[in-house]
This record gives sequence, C-alpha cells and structure tokens, in this order.
Amino acid sequence: MTDKIILYGLDKSPPVRAVLLTLKALNIDYEYVSVNPLKGEQKTEDYLKKNPSHTIPLLEVNGRHIADSHAIIAFLASKYGKDDKLYPKDLYQRAVVDQRLHYENGGIFSNVIRKHLRPLGMNQYTQEDAEAAIKDIIDVYDVLEAYLSENKYIAVNT
Repeated sequence: MTDKIILYGLDKSPPVRAVLLTLKALNIDYEYVSVNPLKGEQKTEDYLKKNPSHTIPLLEVNGRHIADSHAIIAFLASKYGKDDKLYPKDLYQRAVVDQRLHYENGGIFSNVIRKHLRPLGMNQYTQEDAEAAIKDIIDVYDVLEAYLSENKYIAVNT
C-alpha cells in the first residue's frame, strides 16, 4: 500500500518551502493543499481538528497529522529516506542535525525572519531599531558561517 500524503501550506512560507524541498529530495509523491494564513484559512473548523496550533505546514499521512516543518522533515527523512544522508541514524550526527534544525527555528526564523524582516522591509523601524535588527541578522549569519566552516553543509559534509 502506498501512503496517501497531503501537504497543507502556502508556497511563500519558508517552512513550507523546506518541506517541499525535502519531499523533492526524497522523490515522494504527495497532494498539495493551499492554505493561506493571510486569509485565515488555517482557522477553519476542519483544519483546527487536524492542527489545533493552526500553523503551516501540516503533513497528513494516511489520515494522521504532523505539524511543524522540522518535525515533518525529520519524519519524512526517517520514514522515506533510502539511506540516512538527510537524517543520520548515528545518534551524535542526528543530534547535530536536530540542533541545527532547532537553531533555524529559534535563532533564524523566530528571532530574525519573523521579528525583523517585515518591519525592515516596510521601513517601520527607527534608525536605531534598524541598526539593532541588522546586528541581530549579522549575528545569525556569523553562527551559520561558523557551522559552515566545519562542514560542507550546515550539519554534515555529505
């Protein structure tokens, strides 16, 4: 039996894009359902039954649901990966990948993308706030550069 996989999301969302890249890398067939949070589509009764946190992306596999792009990516790589290149079986290597996923979520997405990019792009910051935001962004990239100085990719060499 082939799994019925449905991805709910919005193409412009960075977390959704990450899941789409993973699906492509693993060559997984799936159905895509567009859910636009800007229109409140993630707050319908049906969607909230599947994902009470009303976030995107949401993955449905045979009627079961997984929210959060990081959890979805780890699940997909673990279940459908032909090898462990994307999500290592070695616990130390996996912990490094998990740490990088959590850093992306907390350090990059929450603290930089959500907090600063929209206000910067819309000129909503004072000069002082803009300079502080740019410093936060540079700090994130300094950490990424440190990770990349150790490996070809952010967590591994292959």
